[in-house]
Amino acid sequence: MKKKKKNKKSEEELLKTNMDILKIRFYDEDVDAFILENGEYLDLLQIVTKDRENLQDDVVWYDIYNLTRFEKLYALPHKDIGLNFPINTSLQRSNLQRKYKSTADPIRKKWIRREIEELETLDANVERKEFYRMFFAGTKNELIKNRRDILSYIGYGRNKIVKEISKEKKIQIVRKMQNMNTLVLPEEFSIQEEI
Repeated sequence: MKKKKKNKKSEEELLKTNMDILKIRFYDEDVDAFILENGEYLDLLQIVTKDRENLQDDVVWYDIYNLTRFEKLYALPHKDIGLNFPINTSLQRSNLQRKYKSTADPIRKKWIRREIEELETLDANVERKEFYRMFFAGTKNELIKNRRDILSYIGYGRNKIVKEISKEKKIQIVRKMQNMNTLVLPEEFSIQEEI
C-alpha cells in the first residue's frame, strides 16, 4: 500500500499542465503585455533577422557592437527564443490563379502554372524561423521603462535589431510556446507580412 501511495504521489508531481509550466494568466491591454501568475509582466519583441551572408562586414560588426553594448547595459531578465512557423502563400496563389484564368497566352499560362507549383512546394516544405526577445518586469511602470530601454538601445534606426509586434501575434507566439504542434492561423503569418 505504501509503495502505491508513493508512486501515485510521484506521478502527480510529474504530471504538470501548461498552467504550471508557463505561468501566463492573461493579457493586459493597458500596457500590451502578459501578466504572470505572480503578478509580474512579460512582453515580447520580434528580433529583426538579416541575411548576414550578403551584408557588408561593417553592418555585421555594427550589429555585433550594438548587441554587445545592449547586453552590458541591460542587466534585467530577458530571454531570446526561436520558433518555426509555416509559410502561407495562399494569397499569392489565389492572385496567380486569377491571372491564370484571365490569360489567353499559352506560354504565359505555363509560367504562371510553374509559379503556382513553386508556391505550393514552399507551403508544403518550408518553415519560417522567427526569433523573439522576451523580457520581464515587476510593475507596469517598470515594464514601460524596460520596453523603452530595449527599443532605445537596439530598436530604432536603419539597423534596428528588434521591433514591436501586435497583440494578436504575441498571443500566437505564446500559444505556439505552450504547444509546438499548435496550428498557427494562416492569415496571421502570411509571407507578405514582412514586406
